[in-house]
Amino acid sequence: MKTQLYLGYGVTFAVLSLLIISFLFLGVKQLMMDQIGQSRLDVLKQISERSNTIKNSTITISNLYRYDEEVQRCLSENGLSEEEMEQAGRYLDGVKENYDRVFHDVGVAYDVVILGDNGFRYASRGRDHYDFDGLESQLWYKRSYDAENDIVFISSFREKFDLSSREERYVFAAFRRVAGTDGRETGTILVNVDEKYLEDLYGTAEDRSNLYIFDKKGNIVSSREKSLLGKNFIGVDNFRRLYGENEYHIIKKLGQDYLLSNYYDPQTGWTIVEEMPCAVILQPLNQALVLLLAIVSGCLLAGTGAACYMSERISKPS
Repeated sequence: MKTQLYLGYGVTFAVLSLLIISFLFLGVKQLMMDQIGQSRLDVLKQISERSNTIKNSTITISNLYRYDEEVQRCLSENGLSEEEMEQAGRYLDGVKENYDRVFHDVGVAYDVVILGDNGFRYASRGRDHYDFDGLESQLWYKRSYDAENDIVFISSFREKFDLSSREERYVFAAFRRVAGTDGRETGTILVNVDEKYLEDLYGTAEDRSNLYIFDKKGNIVSSREKSLLGKNFIGVDNFRRLYGENEYHIIKKLGQDYLLSNYYDPQTGWTIVEEMPCAVILQPLNQALVLLLAIVSGCLLAGTGAACYMSERISKPS
């Protein structure tokens, strides 16, 4: 009878303890994931708002060159001499210095490349050592001619056309065709902004998170993994169907659980995605669980002692 009582009380305490721990763990885990998921969406929204500043500044810079009378003249006149091109280059260098001072306050540095159908060429990094032919041969450059939008944003690419530079820079660009006063297209303007500016927007995020930005076509605009830039790795329709817009989900990746959060910005057309390991999120909870197990173990020992005492009292002959 003693043995049965021992087992009965012991099993009862064990089952109750396990149920309590399970309900507490699952409830707190879900609550924590919901709170963290919502907070990550807020962070992504803030990153998106700051990226709008960069993109809007790029549009403004493009407009300033687009409607500059000297730029329109250089692109519309035929038979410009080398001396005239050099004079125009000096003028544009001065214009860029003025704009650099203006946009320094918003933290945007840029390069500009201007190519005229009449043979005019300008690069703010230096015309003599810039590979204009290599730039025009790029598939994305050719496709931009057929775009219906006034400005086409090019996903990040390696800026390898400045032959004098040994640094490996990745830039995203605003491409636009320029039309003269008669409506005839006369050339193109390309405003390049270092992708590093976008990365800096989320550089303070959790180091163990994978954070990246893709555009409407699924091209990677910004990522800590530079080999992904400009590549099309995202099926946008599938992504939306699986994860929606401005939502968070738990996903399985490489055998691990991740909290995937995404925020779509209709103004830029970019989607910012963060994949945060659940192990990072649940680390405080796991530590609390260890403490809880220690407390429950103590309670079990105390319960076992109480069970022994009670079974002794009940089984003792009166």
